[in-house]
Amino acid sequence: MNEKLKKIIESYLDPSHVLITFGVGGRGNYVRIVIDSVESVTLGETTTLTKKLRDSEELLQLFPDGFRLEVTTPGIGKSLEHRFQFLKNIDRNLNIQYTENEELNHVSGKLIEVTDDFLKLKLKKEIFKLNFDQILTAKVKIAFK
Repeated sequence: MNEKLKKIIESYLDPSHVLITFGVGGRGNYVRIVIDSVESVTLGETTTLTKKLRDSEELLQLFPDGFRLEVTTPGIGKSLEHRFQFLKNIDRNLNIQYTENEELNHVSGKLIEVTDDFLKLKLKKEIFKLNFDQILTAKVKIAFK
């Protein structure tokens, strides 16, 4: 069912949107979908996708007893997973948990560069390069000014 649901969701996504996660849970066939994009995803865009999915024959066939639907974007505390998510957070401070020589490490710094293979953080007096395959979690550090 998961693969079928994924195909249905992806068929209704705007070309600029990326399906981050989806899942079905609860007794009432609760479907939760998380999308993101290089640009910010607006409330209007999530509402439009919700309406399209809610009215789709494919989902109605998949859930003949009905379903509850939530379409959202990753929360502010969610870990960055995709390269484009790092790109849209350049010049922001990140907290990153990573491995090096099978050892768990942490680093915090300002994201200054993102390539296909690595990112660079500006620490107090140095530039720190980290390969994407080393990253376990990367979260935007919340700053209140």
